[in-house]
Amino acid sequence: VFGFKAALLPRGITVKAVHSNLRWAEEIGLDEHQWLERSRSEDLLTDWLFAPHAFPDAASDDEAFIAGFTERNVRFRRAGVQWARSLLFYRRLQASWFLDAEVERILALKPRIVGCTSMFNQHVASLALLRRLKAADPSIITLIGGANCEGEMGVTTHRNFPWVDAVVSGEADLLVVPLIETLLEGGLDGPAETWPEGVFAPVHRLTGYPRRDAGDGRPRATVEDMRQVPMPEYDDYFAELATIPWAERVRPSIPLESSRGCWWGQRSHCTFCGLNGGGMNFRTKPADQARAEMDAAVARWGI
Repeated sequence: VFGFKAALLPRGITVKAVHSNLRWAEEIGLDEHQWLERSRSEDLLTDWLFAPHAFPDAASDDEAFIAGFTERNVRFRRAGVQWARSLLFYRRLQASWFLDAEVERILALKPRIVGCTSMFNQHVASLALLRRLKAADPSIITLIGGANCEGEMGVTTHRNFPWVDAVVSGEADLLVVPLIETLLEGGLDGPAETWPEGVFAPVHRLTGYPRRDAGDGRPRATVEDMRQVPMPEYDDYFAELATIPWAERVRPSIPLESSRGCWWGQRSHCTFCGLNGGGMNFRTKPADQARAEMDAAVARWGI
């Protein structure tokens, strides 16, 4: 998402990166947020907290979840099921308050398009936010992309959640500008052939989703020339971090990307590795470009 802003701003498109993870940590407290981050991904705790807000009509056995979660986690097992139940249901209530506040904050920006990037346990929370946002203002175009939207996962997300207008599968660095310009000029009504490879749009719900021979059979966007990937833009992150009460406890770092894929995996894919399946081909920025971006990041953000 940071690279998207860097690509869109020169085209005269106003972009604001909203860091809801910082606001969620502010809502529940930094210590509790760090504990959530350390909870095992297979426990699906974050998903459980946001699930009723994403899928209010779905039935779930909350008592069984809490009992199992308590048994698997020492902190909760020592305190007991009743304590765990009270705490977790209160956190779920906080999730609802948080979503309402985020929707209000986003609507105040008067956006025409809102997109979430989703990786690992962010998917249910992202779907919950987009659902409330779409309900509050149906005119907003909603997008989602990221690692959780690769291939068949992206198709499944788009097919099942009608409040998500479009899903992007794969690397969107080079398609984000034509995609956003198309949406701003013509909306969501374009025929199937007008959408870039890797974008699942409303028309695909009617005509069927595109297929390809490689990978899991679904298209994903890929950047072949890393020189074209812009340097990320982190101004919004540092501006928002400065407003958080416990900002002094955070030692920020920023990711810079000089390559994608795996030079070893494209020769001999490791059995244990399920990543990079659709983008295994190793691609790298020239050394001079990578170093210049590092120098620029240090100079600009003091990291």
